[in-house]
This record gives sequence, structure tokens and C-alpha cells, in this order.
Amino acid sequence: MKPVHTNEDYVKAMLQDSISVFLFTGFGCSDCVGMDTIIAHIQPKFANVSFYKVERDELSDLCRDLGVMSVPSFIAYRDGHEISRYVTPFRKTEQEVMDYVAMTVEKEYGNAKI
Repeated sequence: MKPVHTNEDYVKAMLQDSISVFLFTGFGCSDCVGMDTIIAHIQPKFANVSFYKVERDELSDLCRDLGVMSVPSFIAYRDGHEISRYVTPFRKTEQEVMDYVAMTVEKEYGNAKI
């Protein structure tokens, strides 16, 4: 998972031709701690997806503009267009994250293998 430290990095990543999934986390967020492990575990199953990590406290204006007030949360893009989001204040399991990414891939690519 690649870190995003600036608004410019965020825009560059969201403009990719492939799916870009952004994980929004926060410093001191206990539910966010396990997300790195979950993403590392599921990432090999989604070769056509790039994963990025955004610290809400580092890019608070961007998160506010995107409506991301709770973490951990996800937003996916392709070619600069938002294709899905999973923004809730609740802890997410590995299966829930995998289901979200799989649904995003299916929505964008149809029946392509993941």
C-alpha cells in the first residue's frame, strides 16, 4: 500500500486507468491499526487494483471535502471518477474489505477474474 502525503499525490493516483482504492485512516484509530495487515493479505488477490493509504489528520481538508469523517473508510476511483465508497465508522473485517474490493472490481470490469 502506497502512502499519499499531498493532494497532488491523491489526484495523480485517482486519475489512473486502473482501479485505485484509498484507505483513509487516522492517528490513534484502534480500528485502523489492523487495516495494513488486511490490505497486505488481500492485495495479491487483486492484481488490477492499486491500494493507497491516506492519513485523515495529515490531509484533513481533502478528507472533509470528500466527506470522510470516520475511519477506517475506503473510496475507489478509476480514470478520476469515483466508482465506490465504503465509509462507515465501524470496524471492518478482512472479509468485509475483500467483499468491498471484489464488488468494486466487478462493478467496474464486469465478470473479470479477481
